[in-house]
Amino acid sequence: MGQHAVLFIFANVTTADESNFNRWYDREHLSDRIEIPGFTSARRYEGIGDTRWKYLALYEATELQVFTSPIYKERLASQSPWSTQVLPLFVDPQRTIAQEISRCGVGFGCYISIFAFRPDKGAQNELAETFSTLASAAIEADDHLLRMRLLSGDPELSRPVAEYKHARPSPIGGEHWFVFCEASEPLSLASAAAQLSTLPGARDLMEVGAYRLRVGVDSGDADRQLEA
Repeated sequence: MGQHAVLFIFANVTTADESNFNRWYDREHLSDRIEIPGFTSARRYEGIGDTRWKYLALYEATELQVFTSPIYKERLASQSPWSTQVLPLFVDPQRTIAQEISRCGVGFGCYISIFAFRPDKGAQNELAETFSTLASAAIEADDHLLRMRLLSGDPELSRPVAEYKHARPSPIGGEHWFVFCEASEPLSLASAAAQLSTLPGARDLMEVGAYRLRVGVDSGDADRQLEA
């Protein structure tokens, strides 16, 4: 089995559509995706502070191939009636699929900050090794910093779904690498950011945004729903 993979989607929505947007995510879409074999969890976040995108949805999978599986492709091609109504309401959506390269720490934090950068050519191995050392030290120094992960985007898989209508050029994409920092207190995200500023080979490092957890489901929830 391959390395863990993540699908994450940033989006905005108009005030008029926000209630329907949130209800669709919370009542249908997260549960629908977590039923797909290989998906292990689905979480939604809301931005804190000044963020380009207000909402973040994050789906964990056992490996990158989950996102090329026949059942996942079928779900994308045959959206539910509610999905076909809501997906065109996304404003400036950014959909990225990435593979996990390195992970330090354990646990889901209530707060997450996501950073993006372009790796220097030929520096990928050094980046991964340096990140592991840096992240381990950061977590050891801060009791509220729970987990840090390094991921590489997949340009081929990181394409918008056909239903997206309101999009503009994004500063990030599938060609970027990403760092996810998760914490139990928002101030700990700042300490992680300070550590990342020293990461060699990470060009144009930027903080995409900091977010607070709204709701989450895992594969066990899907199993219980099927049994009900």
